[in-house]
Amino acid sequence: MADYSVALWSFNLSRAPASVFAFARQIEEGLERAAAEGARLLVLPEYLIECCLAFKPDGLPPEEEMSFLADVGADLLPLLGPLPEKHGVSVLAGTMPVKTASGITNTAILLTSDGREIRQDKLCLTPFELGSGAWQLVPGTELKVFELDGLKMAILVCLDVEMPALSSLLARQDLDLLLVPSMTEKPSGYHRVFGCAKARAVELMCAVGVCGVVGASKGTTQNDTNFSGAALYLPCEEEFGYSGVAAEIPLTGGTSGDEPFLVSSVPVEELRALKSGKAEVWPGMDRGSRQGFRGLTCRKMGPMPGRKCAQSALYSMDCAARILIYSVFRLFRCGNGIRKVDNSTGFFVAAGAERFVHQTGPVADRRPVLSARRYGTRNPLRFHARRRSPDPAQRLAGKGQAHI
Repeated sequence: MADYSVALWSFNLSRAPASVFAFARQIEEGLERAAAEGARLLVLPEYLIECCLAFKPDGLPPEEEMSFLADVGADLLPLLGPLPEKHGVSVLAGTMPVKTASGITNTAILLTSDGREIRQDKLCLTPFELGSGAWQLVPGTELKVFELDGLKMAILVCLDVEMPALSSLLARQDLDLLLVPSMTEKPSGYHRVFGCAKARAVELMCAVGVCGVVGASKGTTQNDTNFSGAALYLPCEEEFGYSGVAAEIPLTGGTSGDEPFLVSSVPVEELRALKSGKAEVWPGMDRGSRQGFRGLTCRKMGPMPGRKCAQSALYSMDCAARILIYSVFRLFRCGNGIRKVDNSTGFFVAAGAERFVHQTGPVADRRPVLSARRYGTRNPLRFHARRRSPDPAQRLAGKGQAHI
């Protein structure tokens, strides 16, 4: 099979279309460019549709933005439907909110040149997407594998590519191409997504195409910045130039209107040959199974003999050290000795104490002795002050003692 050309478009949200029709026209411009450069698939990023907040109704509350964008997406899809067949280029139209019976999902929608519509919900939502604030989305429940133009493909949306468990589900599917639309508001997010995408190329012995939005939407209330680049990653093999990077446009914030648009080819035949046993070290799933990976399990080891005793000893030493350090701290903080006397009340504060302790007997013998108790596993040490009475009978009777 000949190489498969893919276009990756890191759309700039500052384009600010004036209507759904204007937005559809912008996407068609990208399809025309991809077709002119010989691409057979155009990939657009996660939350591409957020640029449509530029024409949201005045006064729209942030918590209603997802519902508004879901309605925009429903109006957009009929306009995009004929375009892949018209230009001969399939399009992954980014992701958009989709209303379902269980709530609103973040869904990637692929419109193919042969008239199909393939959907993949985001499976691992960020805390912001799940939170009770503005977006309040629900995760998907199914990971799909599909064929397009003779290639086996799958889609992992942004955070999904960072989850090794999802990639392990794809490991036996013999993928040719993994698509990763993303949205990252900080460079750290960009590096996580793109770094994990490169790892997935090695792990799955397939090509991985990744792109994300840049810039900020005119009407956004949530994301003031977005950073991304565009890249096609391959396994780190000699045949592909060692580095695992087929093509890459570096990180940008899109503040000057820049908009990465990358066209690169997937070497399908070479990838399949490497997976059949010609890779430098990758054993392949079948060979790995023969080496014993198929029945491999992970077992949690119990404590070693004597471990509890060792832990108890370390805990006692830790408590003693904390008491000593805290006592010295209070000594210098109190100034004269490790107690302060209130002459008007006959109370004094001992080292480590947080309130006064009533004492009887000669002031000269008010020598606090510190002890420590641990209240549960989440609370810090609580310190106590106790005086030693000069009278042994009082000590035996337990009189004259006070605890904090």
